[in-house]
Amino acid sequence: MTRQRCIDTDGHVLEPQDLWEKNISSRYRDKAIQIRVKRGLEQLVIDDQVLVQGILGAFGCINAPIDRRFDPDLHYADGHPAGFSGHERLKVMDEEGYDGSILYPTLGILVSGMQDAELATEHCRIYNDWLIQEYCAADPTRLFAHALVNLVNPDLAVEELVRAVKLGAKAVFIRANCVAGRAPTDPAYDRFYATVQELDIPIGIHPFPTDDLPSGGDLRRHALDAFYPMVTGFPIDHMLFLTSLIAGGFWEKFPRVRFSFIESGGGWLAHWLNRMDSKYKWFGFQNPLIKKKPSLYFKENCVMGFDPDDKLLKPMIEIVGEDYVTWCSDFPHIDAPYPNTMKELEEGTAGLTESAKRKVQGANAERIYRLAS
Repeated sequence: MTRQRCIDTDGHVLEPQDLWEKNISSRYRDKAIQIRVKRGLEQLVIDDQVLVQGILGAFGCINAPIDRRFDPDLHYADGHPAGFSGHERLKVMDEEGYDGSILYPTLGILVSGMQDAELATEHCRIYNDWLIQEYCAADPTRLFAHALVNLVNPDLAVEELVRAVKLGAKAVFIRANCVAGRAPTDPAYDRFYATVQELDIPIGIHPFPTDDLPSGGDLRRHALDAFYPMVTGFPIDHMLFLTSLIAGGFWEKFPRVRFSFIESGGGWLAHWLNRMDSKYKWFGFQNPLIKKKPSLYFKENCVMGFDPDDKLLKPMIEIVGEDYVTWCSDFPHIDAPYPNTMKELEEGTAGLTESAKRKVQGANAERIYRLAS
């Protein structure tokens, strides 16, 4: 039997901090994502609005002690070199012992929340060019790009998606939130989803519970406190998004669109599928858009990413099955299991069958992302 490639389905890049400011057209230069320093504190600024201040080192300073990763004297540029360079990323992957990484943005995540569609699309073009033609070019057989789009104007999103896939993107990233007041199954997105289906690429659903888009974790906020939104926003946004797809009859309209849900833990999935199936039994007759048990839609079209040290991996596989799980490093973000990523993955998959281990390590990722083994 050939060795199974080990593929991380949630790696992050750290974009050059002047990426957009340097490359954006002159009419948008003052509105571009940029990092400024005011009174000694770094500020992440978009369209002259300060979104994050004083803790930008937290995006990538994974080598710092845990209790210092939010210190204001750590700067964005102090992030791990592998976040900024594909060549450095490959060195980390070789040292850690995994073969591929499917990549998401860091600063670029906030492009999803921009309300000016043309400004956002220009940000997307700049990011996708850099990610695909520079970062992933270090080895396109091991570094795989999620194209970045903004859904405020779905037609512009389609144009940029097609362009990015031609450049080499393997998937497209969107956040698990309502954009411009529209639900995920709003007919305004039909052309976008039809294009995704035609291109035969998956959609990576990465939550990011910040104030630029409505989040399921909005019940209570804590300034400079990451605990509450990290605990609530990530899984709740996924729960709401998945349920919205099913209740809106999404897969009856787009039966071949695949999704990868990552960075929300995965143990909740067994409970949520069971709950949806149970409520479908009693109330499904009220929604003619749902044609079968909700869990079947997920199993036909989706995978769920687990952290390597997630203790609910084995029981979730026992309940839901081994075909629906991938693993995620979140590297170089500060809660990533680094170093010793593979040691944690080996411990986390101990006790699984050899078949389940192969699928979690990489076979499920290869299937969903159509990666040649």
